[in-house]
Amino acid sequence: MCATGHGVNSSEIVPAVFFIGVITFTLSAAGVKIGSIFGLRYKAKAEIADGMLRILMGVKILFVHLILLC
Repeated sequence: MCATGHGVNSSEIVPAVFFIGVITFTLSAAGVKIGSIFGLRYKAKAEIADGMLRILMGVKILFVHLILLC
């Protein structure tokens, strides 16, 4: 197959990279801010939920490995 010339020009890529960078930075900063607000509000409940999820994941992994060993 031959290239058809529909590639990205270097003049088109700079604004795209800049736009992606700005959006990524903005969403990351918003996530950090929202996470700190919710972290202060729901810290204890989140730690309990995290512990329960980790235990359940460990039990699932244990059962999967025990079944595969049989």
